[in-house]
Amino acid sequence: MAKLIKSIGHIKKRAFIWVGPINCGKDTQTDAHEELFGVPVFKTGPVLKDMAKRDPNNPTYEPIFKGGLVPDETVIWTAKKWILANTIHRDIHLNGCPRNVKQVGPIISFLIERGYGVYVIWFVTPIPVCLDFNLRPVRPGRELEDTPRNRATRMATYIWETTPAAIEMCDRFGICEENHNMLFVDNSSIRKDETAGLILQFMGLPFTGQSLFPDKNQRRPALAIN
Repeated sequence: MAKLIKSIGHIKKRAFIWVGPINCGKDTQTDAHEELFGVPVFKTGPVLKDMAKRDPNNPTYEPIFKGGLVPDETVIWTAKKWILANTIHRDIHLNGCPRNVKQVGPIISFLIERGYGVYVIWFVTPIPVCLDFNLRPVRPGRELEDTPRNRATRMATYIWETTPAAIEMCDRFGICEENHNMLFVDNSSIRKDETAGLILQFMGLPFTGQSLFPDKNQRRPALAIN
């Protein structure tokens, strides 16, 4: 269950950084915010792929076409450019970015310098739940990419890179529960709408109780680990 901290709706400009394992539900929630509330969402992969298509001869983007990772410098530059392009919005979301310790300092500092309050929504959904294809089915169009082996490989990368990045945000920038700018979410046994309601309340946004996910809102069974 998510641990609710305190409403932060009074902050004028806010950047929400979504951290969590592969297939924990970040995309589901941020997609809803983008579609229903018009909040722009930065997703490293799609944004970089779009830029690579526009500039296919740029060697910086070559790893994308080979299924690899682009340099941290490219991710940082791309994120900064995206942030500047979306400064007209009160709220912005960065889904899975920054993803490692090297990206944390430049991106968080850039946000703070431009007047954003920075908040972290950290999904602590148990890893076995995220790897379970019965609970977390493959998204349409990702059948070849999201195989059990690939999912496990990406999960290992997440554990190695993203968890230290989230800790760096806490230690260096004071983003933690005590400062009311971090929300821990364990959505392993609650409905998507319950998760959304807790996050919206943390953000200080209204939640009417109407389902945000009417076609896929079934409750997932609680994870039991013996």
